[in-house]
Amino acid sequence: LKEEKENSSKIISPMSGKIVKVFKKEKEKVNIDEPLCIIEAMKMQNEIKSKKEGKIIKSFVEEEKIVKKGELLFIIE
Repeated sequence: LKEEKENSSKIISPMSGKIVKVFKKEKEKVNIDEPLCIIEAMKMQNEIKSKKEGKIIKSFVEEEKIVKKGELLFIIE
């Protein structure tokens, strides 16, 4: 992995659960508050949104993947 730039933003999973839907892929542009994916935890679906405007430079998610709280989901630059 290349040296991360200081202006990049990490999107971290706020909970453990299963990725049930992915809206954005690597190299796609995103806006602030745009949905990136949905994590299902305890039968509730939680939308994970972008915290900044930019481009997804790395995605670590795929549908049906189990993620843990604190796991890195996306890097946006």
